[in-house]
Amino acid sequence: MSSIDQIIAILGPPQSQAEKDRLAGLAEKTGQTIEDIYVENVPELVGALTAEDSDGEARLDRFFSEILGSSVFVRDPAATYFEKKGVRHPAIMFASADIVDQQSRSQVELVSEIFRTESAKSELARKIGMHLGLEAVEVFVTFG
Repeated sequence: MSSIDQIIAILGPPQSQAEKDRLAGLAEKTGQTIEDIYVENVPELVGALTAEDSDGEARLDRFFSEILGSSVFVRDPAATYFEKKGVRHPAIMFASADIVDQQSRSQVELVSEIFRTESAKSELARKIGMHLGLEAVEVFVTFG
């Protein structure tokens, strides 16, 4: 059985009209497309997921721990984009090898087992979307 190499979350647009207007205003000022501005803002979204809450835990670590049923940390999520038919969509990429336990041991086997299910992918998408205030999030995996 092959292992999951990457978990990729494709981010839909913000739910908030104020955030949509902010992105549109930045696009107009800079002469870029709204999509380009949104892709440029993905590091901020990653920061919102990796910032520690009042209890000292990052929201992203909590999301993965709940889904995997084991306490884990997500190291180095990458702000990126997915391009389809010439349109760039903001995305966050998580390397399975960078999802580690308390002793910094990779949890590739557990990730590969759990994230083969649609329910795990849907749950991660739901959690990310709710936390970031997005209309939709789609989660895909790649195998290495």
